[in-house]
Amino acid sequence: MTTLLSLPTEILQDILEELPGSSISSFCQTCKDALHLGERLLYRAISWRFSEPLGAAHPIHAFMRAISRRPALALHVRTAELLSGIDAWGWDDELPDCPAPLDVQELWMECLGRPQIPLFMTDRFEADILGGIPAALVGLLLSALPALETLVTDYTMMQGSHLPGVIFEHNNSKLKLKNMAIRNNLDSRIIKPSDPPWVQAVFCVPSLEHLCTVLPRVSEDQITGATLPSLRSLKLVDHLTEPEAISTLLSKAPKLESLTYFLIEDTDSLAADAHYEDSHQNEWAAFAEALSHVADSLKILKISIDEAATSDYPPDTMDEEWMMGISQRRGRIPSLQHLVHLAKLEIPTYLLLGFSAEHRTPLSTILPPSLRKLYLRDDHVYDDDLAGATPEDVVSMISSYFLDRSSTGVTGPLQELRIKLRGRGITDRFDNAHIKAIAELASPQYLRVLERLGRKAGVKMTIHRTKTTYMLAEHDVVDGVDEWVLYDPHTALGAEISETGELEGGGETGDYPSRRRLKRARVFYSNT
Repeated sequence: MTTLLSLPTEILQDILEELPGSSISSFCQTCKDALHLGERLLYRAISWRFSEPLGAAHPIHAFMRAISRRPALALHVRTAELLSGIDAWGWDDELPDCPAPLDVQELWMECLGRPQIPLFMTDRFEADILGGIPAALVGLLLSALPALETLVTDYTMMQGSHLPGVIFEHNNSKLKLKNMAIRNNLDSRIIKPSDPPWVQAVFCVPSLEHLCTVLPRVSEDQITGATLPSLRSLKLVDHLTEPEAISTLLSKAPKLESLTYFLIEDTDSLAADAHYEDSHQNEWAAFAEALSHVADSLKILKISIDEAATSDYPPDTMDEEWMMGISQRRGRIPSLQHLVHLAKLEIPTYLLLGFSAEHRTPLSTILPPSLRKLYLRDDHVYDDDLAGATPEDVVSMISSYFLDRSSTGVTGPLQELRIKLRGRGITDRFDNAHIKAIAELASPQYLRVLERLGRKAGVKMTIHRTKTTYMLAEHDVVDGVDEWVLYDPHTALGAEISETGELEGGGETGDYPSRRRLKRARVFYSNT
């Protein structure tokens, strides 16, 4: 009689891989042969939450009991998703502890003796483990999973104990992690660093190929132990880390191909920094210089900024003029031409334009000739910050770029351009003489001019307009994300530009979304 187990092992494995964990578990309970076939898949991925007060009933304890009886089970685990279980978390909230049953406590303590842990910290971690602090249990579990390749967790989950950091730093040669994500799930605009921070210890895992992590404010000397020889993709949610630290970090990743950099700063932190005006000058120039460490490998660069007030606006210690000067003091990107292999760039517009027309540099001297895709973001809240990046300025900059390329005989390799324009000035300021002069056309419809230049250059171009930007009362700043598609060759959706310069048709789209400024769980939302 033909049964399911009569099928060839390869086919049966393919079938099992398509089933949910509950079905695989049921299959494994039917007989020993089924258990042998399905067990590897059953333990391949573990996924637990820690926000519910399960205590001794938490599955992490049952798992520890299982791998202690049968150590081979730990070798099956390739992926671990260990989360707080909450999308956003308050500062004063703590995850409930998970104290283990007495028999499992002994197993945890045996496990604590295996990894390399500094002697002066042993007593502290013993108390964390016996108390069932989730972060300590998770950190110790990592050392017991020698074949683990992917770890997904969050900032709340990892803040309760320094044990995960010790495992990353002192046992890195034993870890086989290739992919790691420590997401920001805190219910706030910024990242509050632990004291002292330990998250930088993830940079000590040499096997990593893809890393996404929160980077709380750290100094250069806290990054010197980084070693990332295999890293190809890095996503940083950065809260005011020193530029020197970023430079040192990139110097440890010689094979980096993709960098997503999301800078988060808030006015409360800036107001509390007595040396801000002296120590944070031209930081974007320093960032561009830091990219020199990965110039031979970097192919994708995405930059986003979140600048918003978190309490009174402006704070008592700052006047409004000081507030509006924050971005200007950070400066702009002077040049990326040293990134000789860069193919895709997503960047806030003002980082290319700067804030003063008299110091403006042509795009042709900033962008590398290898660039194929250019996406210009609009990440700012305050219109005053964008005084030098009006729609006319942006269109003028891009038009000049096309004309510069054309005059020098350069027709490639740029293939795609996406522009996010502010709504202010698009329909009521069509008399810009500079645009007309550059385009050498009598027509005042500069968007039509830009569209024609793009088509002539063979570039697929999408132009979006953000409709509104506004601020709510004391606490909240909102960047309205309603958009009009002025031109999009991918969807054939767009507003026609009439002979009188008016926009006709068009509509809102979700194809190229802005990042909502009040969205919980601060993460980078790409426009690509």
